[in-house]
Amino acid sequence: MSFHNCVDLFTSPHTPPLGAALLPTTVGPLPPLAGKGRDWGWTSGLTLGLAALASVSLLSFIPREGRMGEDAVLPLRIFRDRVFSVTVVVAFLVGMVMFGGLVMMPLYLQIVKVQTPTAAGLEMTAFMAGLMGSSMTTGRIMMRTGRYKVFPIIGTSCMFVGMLLFSTLTVDTPIPQVMAYTVVVGIGLGLTMQMLVIAVQNALPPEDMGLSTSSVTFFRSMGGTMGAATGLA
Repeated sequence: MSFHNCVDLFTSPHTPPLGAALLPTTVGPLPPLAGKGRDWGWTSGLTLGLAALASVSLLSFIPREGRMGEDAVLPLRIFRDRVFSVTVVVAFLVGMVMFGGLVMMPLYLQIVKVQTPTAAGLEMTAFMAGLMGSSMTTGRIMMRTGRYKVFPIIGTSCMFVGMLLFSTLTVDTPIPQVMAYTVVVGIGLGLTMQMLVIAVQNALPPEDMGLSTSSVTFFRSMGGTMGAATGLA
């Protein structure tokens, strides 16, 4: 098969749903690379093979989705909207903080602080209190004022501060101080998560509401996967 025939295979709208197959082969290799790349060796055959698979799939996915237009799995036109593009990047980072940082916190409490799984779970309720409290508060403020853009800015700042505080944890850090740090991260997530969905729903036309919501969820899940894999590595 010639090069031009290969290009036609990946870009023709008459090809079976190739985009749905290329998307998982693009993002699927990334978590193993983040989690095991150091153990395998960054120049090992397995690492380079997975990187090549992700790269080839991405380079095939983009023209394929461009050719499919409105029938694409992920229509590329939505990335022309600046609010949407910024939001999905922030959603990716939120996922990394939520799953990466907070997957490690129970392990810290159990391994470093020698807590039981039950005690570690109860101590994580401080995080949920911060998340739920800030989420409900911002929801009510938004209903009264109609403003929401400031909340993701404050929320991402809180998450940044919270992760910096996490980096200072030692074996001697008191449990109440650890719980206070998790509250800061929880407040940041509560201020950010739902506001990102509202932002993209308002930025794109009403007919794209399902697409915008699912896209933010997808990128947040990808960020969570990468954050957990990187943190555990």
